Amino acid sequence: MEKKATNIYPIFDRMMSRDDKEQLLKQRGMMLWFTGLSGSGKSTVADIFRAHGVCVIDCDRLSRETVEPGSPVLADIARLFGEDLILPDGTLDRRGLAGRAFASAEKTELLNSVTHPAITALARKRVAEAEKNGYEIAMLDAPVLFSSELLGDCRAVICVCAPRDQRMARLLSRDEIDLAEIERRMSAQPDEKYYRDNSDIIIENPDGCDPTEQCLRALEILKSGGGK
Repeated sequence: MEKKATNIYPIFDRMMSRDDKEQLLKQRGMMLWFTGLSGSGKSTVADIFRAHGVCVIDCDRLSRETVEPGSPVLADIARLFGEDLILPDGTLDRRGLAGRAFASAEKTELLNSVTHPAITALARKRVAEAEKNGYEIAMLDAPVLFSSELLGDCRAVICVCAPRDQRMARLLSRDEIDLAEIERRMSAQPDEKYYRDNSDIIIENPDGCDPTEQCLRALEILKSGGGK
């Protein structure tokens, strides 16, 4: 007899049943972790899920809320990365912070240690609101993978992938930054293999691909209990 899975997010074809996960996590709805490497087209895929009834919670937007003028998180960022990052109107110079925080993995981790606790608390509040409003699935759209305690709340991890050269070209076009800055950002993230190895569902999103069918198939399998 095959041994029953006891973890929350094992490999995709061995995921726990929906009923088991609901009992373990004490959730009526389904909470998912949604991520992808920079330039993978995560926003496009998120829009597809949103159009099919998923409540997509943008953790980048939550991060902006946590650094509003006068917030404790903003004060900590200024202390650690420089008071000059606070603009005359009291807001955060996000581009300036990115240049410093993504300069190395160590500095990225330092920033995460300041911002993640506040984002975690706000994300849990938004998930509870989504469930109260009748959403069956709430999806946390987060660029950072596996370093948040929120991951333990999730039924599965969905990751968007695309070839590195295509991701770099998208970032050059989208963010109007130079190649050196893109290399710094990418070097501060785990590599693609790490994302693939630690995700339950991979959405392949190379140039010219319409990932809609992959998204619908993922929802079908998740709603059926992960195939068990």
